[in-house]
Amino acid sequence: HKTRGRYSLVRLPKTKRTDQIGELAVTYTQEHIEQHGWKFRRQSESDYGIDAEFEIVDSNYVTGKVCKCQIKGMQLIEWKSDIVSVQVKISTYNLWKATHLPVIVFLCDTSNRQVYWAFPLAQSPAPTADSISIKFNRENLLEISFESLSGFLHSWFAAFSGDNILWEVPYF
Repeated sequence: HKTRGRYSLVRLPKTKRTDQIGELAVTYTQEHIEQHGWKFRRQSESDYGIDAEFEIVDSNYVTGKVCKCQIKGMQLIEWKSDIVSVQVKISTYNLWKATHLPVIVFLCDTSNRQVYWAFPLAQSPAPTADSISIKFNRENLLEISFESLSGFLHSWFAAFSGDNILWEVPYF
């Protein structure tokens, strides 16, 4: 009788490889965010589409500008024409739409610790779809496009701040 490991003959809980990849993806994303001085907070409960949040820090001042994030992990990203897609349930997408804070989706290649970002609400699902493909562009590598992400978020907060009259205009 062959065994794979020293514990295979004893009945013990076994972790899934996908759980390990997911945890590594969150850790590597946290490292990238914190390298820029921003605050990163993991969700402590089951996430349902939100894995963490981060707060923008400007010149060592916490700003109160908080973003939610979903973090996906892959052991090795297979790019096609500098694009890769990740499927997400429509219910998760709808949660992001209902959230009154910006939501950023990160995709981490755990083999090389590279993290990419996308703004999921810039993409629209088909009306009767069960899922949506969130597209990541190879250009949005966090370590080289952090300023683009920062600029995007600053413009989002400027557009939806309490000082902006458009925040007060109801949908019609």
